[in-house]
Amino acid sequence: MTRAVEALPSVERAIVDLTKGEVTVEGDSDRDQAIRDAIRGAGYGVEQRLPTP
Repeated sequence: MTRAVEALPSVERAIVDLTKGEVTVEGDSDRDQAIRDAIRGAGYGVEQRLPTP
């Protein structure tokens, strides 16, 4: 999954924690749908949670 997400041109870095079921993505937030599609394409489900300020 890390490679699939990091392959997107808008992503600088993806940190995957499969134990927690979380992915942290650094980069252009305008590409949220492309990031979700890449995660689904890698065979995982997606639930969007925004960071708390």
